[in-house]
Amino acid sequence: MFKDKIRELFPVMTSVALRAVGAAVCFYLAACDVPVIGHVPPQAWAFIAAVQLAQVIEILARRDIIRRIGELATQLSALLLFVYVADHTGNPAFMAVSVLVFAYVVAGLFGHDPGSLTSRLLDRVFTNDSMRMPKGDLVFWRACLNIRDLGKAGAMYLEGKLKSQPGAAPLTPVDDETAPILPALIAANRAGFFTTGSQPGGMCQEWPRQAYVIGFADLRAMRALHELLTNEPRLAWRIRRTFEWWDRAAAGETIHFGVLRRGTVEGTYGDVCSEPAVVALVNGYQIVIEDPQSGRDDVLWPLLERFASLTSNPTRKG
Repeated sequence: MFKDKIRELFPVMTSVALRAVGAAVCFYLAACDVPVIGHVPPQAWAFIAAVQLAQVIEILARRDIIRRIGELATQLSALLLFVYVADHTGNPAFMAVSVLVFAYVVAGLFGHDPGSLTSRLLDRVFTNDSMRMPKGDLVFWRACLNIRDLGKAGAMYLEGKLKSQPGAAPLTPVDDETAPILPALIAANRAGFFTTGSQPGGMCQEWPRQAYVIGFADLRAMRALHELLTNEPRLAWRIRRTFEWWDRAAAGETIHFGVLRRGTVEGTYGDVCSEPAVVALVNGYQIVIEDPQSGRDDVLWPLLERFASLTSNPTRKG
């Protein structure tokens, strides 16, 4: 996993390093007014340096590295402070805190979310067996290796064959309001669209509500859904990668759900699912589909059923 992280970040950090060096050189030329390439005014070098820094910030923001670097810098500063105090006072409590902060720094360097690590530790210490997922369900979820396996497990949960699912309290049953759309959700999950949230349209008490579904898909399922969605102008939708900031497409009104960050995905599914399955979710496509028209419930779910039919019968069209 560490090699994959290095392979993923190497081209990004190389680009960042080259631009940072270029910005430093330009700032030096601007500050010293060195006569290079004729007489270029210092303002021009300062402008070029600012552009280089803006590109660095843009690259880092896309990869969500700025937040991680900020967290690591904060943790490292705290570590140095506690080590300094512990060294001068000999207080074992400060030494224990220093070890904890150091563990946070190491966890951050390897791409893990320290907050999720802490929550897992606290869960192990303070959560009793009745609050954890039943062993039979846990074994089944941990056997999943990819998004398609997770979708099959999700279908079994919707069918009542599994009593728990990741991201929800153990032994939480499917909501009664989901009953009318269960066939479409089960079919979509079995076809490779692992749904994690949904809501039927229609009326809720006296108020109309919008139908929506959110979930994860691999490349094959994403392409099948994308083809159907591009031909359905009545729906608003968004397809994104977990670790990127680009939209595959968006149509209709404003989408109400954002992309989940890597730390959130790992924290939600890391305790229950296998590492290959979590990696598949992190590298997979997050899909949000909404019906902008409140109260309508006959567009989204038939589309999911068509998706399931096309995915299970690739040669069939229409």
